[in-house]
Amino acid sequence: MTTFTLEAITSASTQYIEKEFFIANHTQSIAITVHAPTHYWLQYYVYDNLGQLRMQYLHKNTPQPVILHEDITHSAPYTFGGELPTGQWKIAILVAKAVTKDGGFAAGEAIGTVDILTNILTTNHHDTICHTIDDFTLQLPTAILADGTKGWLKGDFHTHTIFSDGDLTREENMMMAQRQMLDFFVATDHNIVPTNWPSHVAETIVIPGIEVTAPNGHFNILGVATSPFAKHSIQHLNEEETMVQIINDVAKPALVSINHPFLTVWSWLFKQTKLHQVDSIEIINDPTYADNTAATEQALQAWNILLNDGYRITGIGGSDSHLHPTKKYEGATYPSLIGDPATYVYAEKSAHAILASVKKGHVYVSRVGTLQTDGTVLFGECLATKSGHITVTLEAKQMTIDWVINGKVVQQDTGHKACYHFDFQTDFAWLRIDLRNEDGELVGFTNPYYYGEKTPTLQTWQDVLGQMGVAHD
Repeated sequence: MTTFTLEAITSASTQYIEKEFFIANHTQSIAITVHAPTHYWLQYYVYDNLGQLRMQYLHKNTPQPVILHEDITHSAPYTFGGELPTGQWKIAILVAKAVTKDGGFAAGEAIGTVDILTNILTTNHHDTICHTIDDFTLQLPTAILADGTKGWLKGDFHTHTIFSDGDLTREENMMMAQRQMLDFFVATDHNIVPTNWPSHVAETIVIPGIEVTAPNGHFNILGVATSPFAKHSIQHLNEEETMVQIINDVAKPALVSINHPFLTVWSWLFKQTKLHQVDSIEIINDPTYADNTAATEQALQAWNILLNDGYRITGIGGSDSHLHPTKKYEGATYPSLIGDPATYVYAEKSAHAILASVKKGHVYVSRVGTLQTDGTVLFGECLATKSGHITVTLEAKQMTIDWVINGKVVQQDTGHKACYHFDFQTDFAWLRIDLRNEDGELVGFTNPYYYGEKTPTLQTWQDVLGQMGVAHD
């Protein structure tokens, strides 16, 4: 057994450790166990003697030991099973003190140890592999029920499991997704990419993703093909240059989505983020979390600025589900559930089709059920004429319906059905529908209809913050 001691964190907020260990010939498995308090944010990544990423781990609820096996059916989730070549391997460990709500750091003590064993008895961690591995590249799941028919699919773009800091297992996530009648969700655990997924429930598509998580902001890679930490060191994750490079490296059809950009200590602070590389922005993040009420309105304001500047960045929602469905955040009326809010995408039922439609803006978000509009133009598309009528019908019986043109509410209706006559006076305009409850809280929105085009002038996230008059430090 090889054991590494993790020293106490004192003045520094983070500690990065690299250690080498030797893998002998004919090794069949590697098992790693972390002994440390779970209030530390502790991640590790294991690289073989060829520099290939083989194991990913976040310390909180993840079952231990984490086993890497030459037989991929015996390897733990979030590992890359297969041949274990002889030679010097490396484990890269990042430890951070627990962040409190006010942005400070919890007091720390001696952290603990990391134990590495080889050739221990293993158990099967999953019954069926849904996602396939090819040269350490995760493939998008094959089309499910894809027959060329398109429709509005209900999903969630931001979810967590016990393999990062969520309460639910992957199987429980699948069950909750079914209970919430989701057609799809994206698995976005913090800084780790799923390498397999239980496929005993075939009705719900699970799209591989990752929430790239740094002290200065979080973003999702939706439809991720491989881990960004196969190339980039976790040591430099909070450096602006590294985060911008990771975003630049995202390979299509994967999408870059900025998460909860104004949510207190989890705000997006990477000001040099190039706007043309952002595919979507999370407007409504877990609405049961109290601080998100104000954060949602700021995200909406930033989105308006981007749209007015000519960008067609898609607005989405994400439950950011962490809690067991029986739990609530302090002061919350409702439990935090996967699929709240729901993001509806008009697409054929396949992972690739869903991502392509998100890129096109064929999306609306709702906490209050479905909505329908008349006509054949989809959200995200261009209107053919400067004037016309749009009627919206809601599943909810009583909502405030805001008709928004270029960021301003031009008409407000109350009920479950409303009609608006648009008559644009300029060669560039966009029209969106926002839904609010009796308390004025945003509970839904569509992506815009567009008329004409405009060449953007804003270049970076800092430019957007400047337009908002927000320091955002």
